[in-house]
Amino acid sequence: MPSIREWAEVLFVPMVYVFAVLVAMTVVAFVRGTSGLRPWRYVLLVGAAATYLVNTPFLPNLLLRHLEHMYKRPSLSGVVHGKNLIVVLSGGWVRVKRHGWDPKLGEVGWESTDAGVRLWRRIGGILLFSGAPTPDNADSDAAKMARLAQRMGVPAADIRTEPDSLDTHQNIQFSRRRIRRFHGSVWLVTAAFHMMRSMAVARRFGLRMIPYPCFYRSDGRVTVYSWMPSNKAPLVLEDVLHEWVGLWYYRLRGWAD
Repeated sequence: MPSIREWAEVLFVPMVYVFAVLVAMTVVAFVRGTSGLRPWRYVLLVGAAATYLVNTPFLPNLLLRHLEHMYKRPSLSGVVHGKNLIVVLSGGWVRVKRHGWDPKLGEVGWESTDAGVRLWRRIGGILLFSGAPTPDNADSDAAKMARLAQRMGVPAADIRTEPDSLDTHQNIQFSRRRIRRFHGSVWLVTAAFHMMRSMAVARRFGLRMIPYPCFYRSDGRVTVYSWMPSNKAPLVLEDVLHEWVGLWYYRLRGWAD
């Protein structure tokens, strides 16, 4: 039997009621021939179906899972210890304070830092954190991730930062000289759903990077709750569309293969 929390996750979703109203209007439009809604019956039907699909976890999760599994983590057997450059892309936002700005690591930033450090512990080498400066250039997500990595036991001598990039294209662009000069294997650590666009940019610059995805978010199995509207579903769909639209925008700009 569903718990109170599980019922709340359904009943407190505003789009549940929007969907219910659209369904009711659609039924009236089809059943009552004299209803003023009848000319709009197919529009209402499409609207109800679209509302359900967008706000139900099944479809967004399916699209996210496809995106996340485009690249798999490679085997680390045979990797030469210490001959590695691990490029970790930042993920977060900048919070506006009364005086100045405060870079914040989102889930992607924390997960990517953790994955980069764990990879470094296994194969050694140099950790390069890239991205997200504050508007006054006083700090950056890259610097914050570097400080976190030091607290996790990585020596400062094994850490580098690239604190100037503002997007995925610049992450790779501003790091490409270090990547090309490095004699060894170059690894790319970022969220699994973001790896497709990141690798497309790397290929455009002619860089050979080994994808090491992290932060998997898609559910591995379908449950009854996969078919119930959720506040999280549109957010997942937004991330998926952001990556696909971003990739095609990058291709139009000549920034990605």
